[in-house]
Amino acid sequence: MPEIGDIKRGIEIGRKGNRHYFIFIECPECHKTRWISTQLYKKLQNNGLCHMCEIHNRKITPIMERFMSKVQKTDDCWIWIGSHNNHGYGKMMYPRKGEFIYAHRLSYILHKGEIPDGLLVLHKCDNPLCVNPSHLFLGTQLDNVHDAIHKGRLDPSKCGKLALGIKHLFQRG
Repeated sequence: MPEIGDIKRGIEIGRKGNRHYFIFIECPECHKTRWISTQLYKKLQNNGLCHMCEIHNRKITPIMERFMSKVQKTDDCWIWIGSHNNHGYGKMMYPRKGEFIYAHRLSYILHKGEIPDGLLVLHKCDNPLCVNPSHLFLGTQLDNVHDAIHKGRLDPSKCGKLALGIKHLFQRG
């Protein structure tokens, strides 16, 4: 059995073809022992904790705090300064679902509640990076198209028969 602090080449501890050096350490919390590379050992920010103890001790930032840390409030819009997609909409990892969610949808959920199936979160201000809950409202895809035509963001003549049909419905009321 190796002693704590022993250093050996990877090939000596059963890591085939590995010429790196490894050190035998003990987790100070759960007292499990393991071999880790000396390179990793030098980088450890967790004082040698094993993976499970590191996860257990990790400070989990509440979702609202994480969300608001990526928002720059102005007099009108709240601008998302976190990551965004190619269409200009902010996005953030949503832990409840384990996937990315649009920032304006997350803002709606955090400030107003769940979004019913089949509904979109639309912007009154037409700014895709805005996450101000007072600028967000629920609507269908048809509502979104009506909104775009009404505000001049969508030219029905360039959108084919579907958009022309929607424009006709919109004009009838």
